[in-house]
Amino acid sequence: MQNRGDVLYNTGMRRLYDSRTFSVSTNADCDVGFSRLAASGIFAMGADYSLSGEPCLLPDCESDYDSVSEAVTSGTILERKNPTQADYEEFFDELFETGVRTLVHISAGSEIADDYAAAVKASKNEMVKFPRCQLYVVDSHAFSAGLAPTLYAAIKMRDEGLDGAEAFVKLTALAENARTYFIPSDCEQTRARFPVGFYGRTLNVRPVCSFASKNKLAVLSRPRGNATSRAALARLAADAAVTEAFVSYGYDTDSAVALKHRLEELSPGVKVELNRTGLLADCLIGGDALVLGFIAPPTAND
Repeated sequence: MQNRGDVLYNTGMRRLYDSRTFSVSTNADCDVGFSRLAASGIFAMGADYSLSGEPCLLPDCESDYDSVSEAVTSGTILERKNPTQADYEEFFDELFETGVRTLVHISAGSEIADDYAAAVKASKNEMVKFPRCQLYVVDSHAFSAGLAPTLYAAIKMRDEGLDGAEAFVKLTALAENARTYFIPSDCEQTRARFPVGFYGRTLNVRPVCSFASKNKLAVLSRPRGNATSRAALARLAADAAVTEAFVSYGYDTDSAVALKHRLEELSPGVKVELNRTGLLADCLIGGDALVLGFIAPPTAND
């Protein structure tokens, strides 16, 4: 299991001893890069990947991201071995045995991957093995750019001194409004995962999608052309009146920057952060996918 432990673990332990509240962990294959995770003292739960059957290390620098994204887009199949309950127990064991007392784990969404269910099952055994510790597993209801705002909120709550139980309640409520929309890549990776075609090559269709459930896409619209598709993606954030949005991309930097500019045009004053897609996103929706994530403001009915 690839946890990328050295840098993240050591930095995380330093932050742990500075913190009087709780520690934070998440999936290492999310879109928040290792340098950001390390700087924020976040513990990273790894996953094993393979490219055409050969082991694939989690990216650690810009060239690594380019290499994986381009390989997937060119037709190489990226596969993920989902972490099991035993894998999560091993991960949590190590943290509790080395000094963590309260841990809030931000998991990839239960609608997207099996991680949340495995982590919750593991947490029940952990509380028996470590009765003086506390472990809270938050379902982010998201992946890729959609997970980032919940993770950043957890970091802020930790640094502001909230306790783990209070943070869990607030983060769970926040994640209910997490939104992840994307333009998937048209490559072997997505054709293998989603047998029913959603692209119209002769018409240059670039669909805007979300996940309806595991391995099932909900196609929200079918714009023609990249610019029109990006505009449709940006409109989703504008209609939600968000003040902060997150964009993740494979290797097409120009497309990500164009989406950022479109978001800023439609929503003046919006803060937009750009990140590279992690391996989970590459595995699910291809190497040159474009992803938009945000927390939708609560409605009057919420």
